[in-house]
Amino acid sequence: MKADSLLQKVDLGTKLGVSMVEEDSQGHDPFTHAVLLQAQMATTRDRARRVLLTEMDFKRLGSHHFRSWDSSQNCHDNADAAFTQFVSNPDIQLTEDEESIFRQNFDDHVEAGCKASDDASIALDWTSAITEAFEDERCVFTSADADATNVATSSYHVTAQGCISVREMQTTGFAGATGGVESA
Repeated sequence: MKADSLLQKVDLGTKLGVSMVEEDSQGHDPFTHAVLLQAQMATTRDRARRVLLTEMDFKRLGSHHFRSWDSSQNCHDNADAAFTQFVSNPDIQLTEDEESIFRQNFDDHVEAGCKASDDASIALDWTSAITEAFEDERCVFTSADADATNVATSSYHVTAQGCISVREMQTTGFAGATGGVESA
């Protein structure tokens, strides 16, 4: 029985590309060493990949990502210009349709906030107002998310079908979500 388990360890070491030494320099057995090596490689890959829109925490972005309030413009023009500046970030990957829906939802959200307050108070709290709108109105699942998922797995294929906002998902209780999954 012991010979069988030793054979399995050797096969595992061969599959993982790890030489089967008794211990590594930190005293780990070969299996633990292989697991730690795989985790380190996964972390390196994760850090090297582009962060997707759906993974960003907009509240942690620096103020240079957000356009300041321009008192010479009305609320809609300020919102639209803020959106244009924000999506000019090369890390934000949206199709034309996704960007169009995101922009419309964002503009509507910001304009509703402007109607609920006067220009002086919206100007003072502009960055918070647009950050909230970006968070609430962003697409839950984009074509870039689908592409990243499809690269990572071969057992199924996903597609993004339209831009469903975070707010819409919360208010509908996920009803109406239109992502597609196909078996491979």
